[in-house]
Amino acid sequence: MQISKADMKMILMFGAFAVSLTFVIFHFEAYAIGLVVFGSMFVVLLVPHIYGAVWFPSERAVVRKMVDMAGIKDNDVVYDLGSGDGRLLVEVHNRKKENVKLIGVDISPFAVAVSKALLRLRGLQGDIEIRKQNLFRTNLTTADVVFAFLTQKANDRLERKLKIELKRETRVVSHLWKFKNMKLIEADEKLKVYLYVS
Repeated sequence: MQISKADMKMILMFGAFAVSLTFVIFHFEAYAIGLVVFGSMFVVLLVPHIYGAVWFPSERAVVRKMVDMAGIKDNDVVYDLGSGDGRLLVEVHNRKKENVKLIGVDISPFAVAVSKALLRLRGLQGDIEIRKQNLFRTNLTTADVVFAFLTQKANDRLERKLKIELKRETRVVSHLWKFKNMKLIEADEKLKVYLYVS
């Protein structure tokens, strides 16, 4: 079995955290605190990883490029699968298109709470919808644009769903990981951003 760089990064991060936490627990005998912290980190890091949407916030340049490539138009319905802190949807909102429906989907309760809090601070909670949901159970039949920054394994699984649910000419923008059998329209290999059309 081949392990991707992103998977290896997640394993190393979680491993370093687990070793550090174990040291703190035994050194200070703070077992209850350690259990709470470890449980929280499990929810934040590993549970989303199982479903293919690890939270590694995208760089601003990547976010801007993804939105540029998507070519958002008035009245578009935009989904961000694995929306994290919502920064990509905020960038779309800032482009000032008319009647654009913005929907973020994330399975991590931590990411959903953070994104909702940040949207509230910006006064955008009425303009951007954030759903705590498994992206593979999200109905994408109304989508005009789909953003995805997941893992290669998740993209492979998602591709089958996209082929079934998306209407013709829906734009799909992926960061880092590719869709192997979709029609590639544009690629920025420097930023690893890819535009596909259904």
